[in-house]
Amino acid sequence: MSIYASSYVASAFRFNITEIAGCDLSEEYLTDLNASDIQVDYGEYTKESYPDAVVGKPYKIFPSNLPISYTQTKSYVNVYTGYETNMKTDVNIVNGCFTPNWATEHTIEYTYVDVFGNAKIKTVIVNAKAESEQIEMVVDTAPLSLEVGHTLSLPTVTQLNGGDGNVKVTVFLNKGDTTTELTGKTTHRILETGEYKLVYVATDYNGQTLEKEVSVTATASTAPMFENTPVFANYYLLGGKYF
Repeated sequence: MSIYASSYVASAFRFNITEIAGCDLSEEYLTDLNASDIQVDYGEYTKESYPDAVVGKPYKIFPSNLPISYTQTKSYVNVYTGYETNMKTDVNIVNGCFTPNWATEHTIEYTYVDVFGNAKIKTVIVNAKAESEQIEMVVDTAPLSLEVGHTLSLPTVTQLNGGDGNVKVTVFLNKGDTTTELTGKTTHRILETGEYKLVYVATDYNGQTLEKEVSVTATASTAPMFENTPVFANYYLLGGKYF
């Protein structure tokens, strides 16, 4: 059901609905006294399992999915330490992150106030610890060499442990000022001679990183090569010339 108003001079007005689809509501009052629930978007994590924060490192605050938005809807996000004590203290939020100053519980408070003034609060408790759990990544870093035009098989990460939250690995091939991202690939064709660096970067939720490098040397090919996959005709005529 939709109700529209026109030619009004106030931003709000009151009215009573006395009948809907033949139902007499003259003796009833419909009121909205409760705000809708706030849903926190944990992304790849769950409300039962998400990363700890680390002292001195920015912690990205999980976004919240608010109910249907009204013009006057207001929402707030704050972070506190000592949330349920008389020592409750605000923690600054910068670019959607807060940075713990000491190892203690931090409470993220999501507040939603709907158009009728009803408020709903949801909290998420994040434990801040003194140090990160070190990332461990094992990849074969023995130097590689190949001729230009041949396909380089990328070493695989055989072990990935530690870190805070899920650890993701990105892969880059560097040559001078040129960088090519190879994340998710298993092979790469090199078309220029020279010295390359194959760089593996492991990053956790709190921004801790670990890098491993593999040296790659590409030498001139001893045979002709196609830079692109050639397309040949199905048939050729005897004595014909083709370019």
